[in-house]
Amino acid sequence: MFLVIGAIFLFALLVLNVNRTILQSEGQQRSAEYIVMATSSAQNLMNEISTKAFDEGTISLPVYSADILTLEELLGPEAGEVYGNCGDDDGEDDDDGEDDDDGEDDDDGEDDDDGEDDDDDGEDDNNCFDDIDDYNLFTRSDPNVRGGTFNLKVWVNYVNDNNFDVVMSTKTRTKRIKIAVENPFMADTLYLYNYKSY
Repeated sequence: MFLVIGAIFLFALLVLNVNRTILQSEGQQRSAEYIVMATSSAQNLMNEISTKAFDEGTISLPVYSADILTLEELLGPEAGEVYGNCGDDDGEDDDDGEDDDDGEDDDDGEDDDDGEDDDDDGEDDNNCFDDIDDYNLFTRSDPNVRGGTFNLKVWVNYVNDNNFDVVMSTKTRTKRIKIAVENPFMADTLYLYNYKSY
């Protein structure tokens, strides 16, 4: 009789340990999945930022001195610049001169007196984020069906040209882009860094 009770006790311990291992494995799998989704969101935003000019002062002219760059305390969007879809990014050329019934004028190069840019790029260059420091203190929420909402925040700082770990309060030829991603299902905040030099 004691042998049967001992066997049942050992079997119960075995079942509990197997269940605990399965639950821990599933938790680790979900955690890894959230980290992959967070990394994907951060990398998409980092790719977008990295396509922009180094600084407002470098958009149209070459810069031979850091003096022309934006002051550290002014890093962020310039007056009137907003984040958003600036132009037609679907890759299709709608410059056919026909009315597309979309309520907008075609990009025919004529002055429409509407105050918008009629260049071939379809963007009003004065209203869009056009350099990387426009994203300083930028926040965005990326909803995901499986992983909830990923909250992203961006910091752009000047860093020492010889030691990227040192944030500078003066202008340098190197900027650090730091993106933090938070999600209620992740134990820690994920950070993604990129450096851009001019």
